[in-house]
Amino acid sequence: MLQKIPKFMKEANVPGLSITIIRDYKPYWNQSFGTANTDSRETVRQNTIFEAASLSKPVLAYYALQLCDRGLLALDTPLTEYTPEPYIHDEPKLGLITMRHVLSHTTGFPNWRKNGTPLRIMLPPGERFGYSGEGYIYLQKAMEQVTGKTAIEYIEPVLESIGMVDSRFIWTGEEKMPLANGHDENGKPVNKKIWPEMRGSASLHTTSTDYARFMCSVMQTSDDEHQLSPEMTHEMFSSQIQVNDNAPWHKDWPKPVVETDAQVSWGLGWGLQQTPNGSSFWHWGDNDHYHALAMGFPEKGHGIVILTNGANGQRVYLRIMREIMKGVYPGLSWLERVYKQQQHRAHEPLMEVLNDEDASIRYLAEKTLREDFGVYFDCST
Repeated sequence: MLQKIPKFMKEANVPGLSITIIRDYKPYWNQSFGTANTDSRETVRQNTIFEAASLSKPVLAYYALQLCDRGLLALDTPLTEYTPEPYIHDEPKLGLITMRHVLSHTTGFPNWRKNGTPLRIMLPPGERFGYSGEGYIYLQKAMEQVTGKTAIEYIEPVLESIGMVDSRFIWTGEEKMPLANGHDENGKPVNKKIWPEMRGSASLHTTSTDYARFMCSVMQTSDDEHQLSPEMTHEMFSSQIQVNDNAPWHKDWPKPVVETDAQVSWGLGWGLQQTPNGSSFWHWGDNDHYHALAMGFPEKGHGIVILTNGANGQRVYLRIMREIMKGVYPGLSWLERVYKQQQHRAHEPLMEVLNDEDASIRYLAEKTLREDFGVYFDCST
């Protein structure tokens, strides 16, 4: 592992990575690789902070489920009953959306509203899986109403209670903490985004060890107020909906007919998959220049967290899981398919060049797609 991971990173132009492995419900092994910033050459250390991107969502989901345990929220009560002002106006289907819909990505919302375009519910709530960050922002507002606190006031003390002392949902740029800067596809540093307000869908900044501590809490139940009840944990890990081949970032979303994946579903806050090593929960993170993965096996108390600071980080964690961990992961196969479908459409002009009469132009197009985007084609025809 110590030899292979730097090789994977170099081949993908990913400067830095942190990995923590969980065994028997405890962080067992941590290792950091590479640099936090290719300009400063500062190395990644155990306490180096990365943007966790959508690994934020399971954290918000977990504490929303705690509010259910406390009787402040209910899974199947419309969120409009908790919010004095509607999240969006002139949308009759809004009153149908529940917390269960948000956490299973069945609200019917797009991932994000487009600039200058009113947010609309594009599918009947509960009908099918459609990944949405908007739903989590809506849930965050409901949580703030029922607790009488801002989400950051409620969540950060809870994070500290389970040992996540290096984790933040707000990043002002004034923090005196070791930070892994994001890098583009060529491994060049980019300006760090400021997150002045908490976005429970995407703004978590954490270390792989801190996030592993969170996963250990997720996999255990107790009467402790900071952990879920056995009943709510069962709900969290119960399949709510099968995923499908049409993602909100695809140009044709929502297409009328989709193909579901029999091996991959979504629970409450987590993706679920059946593997040769048992039932597994998982989630990925993608904030453009940061990519992350978390996966756990609750029956055994095992898991893994991988954080990267490069735009090509997904390529690295996929190789780690397949070539080092030697596993079969249906969720990652589904993820790779929906991302490649996005890449194919995002680079249609370049793909058209693959049919150019000039062989040298075809070669350059294929090389760019392979090296810059991780897309492979049979270009022999």
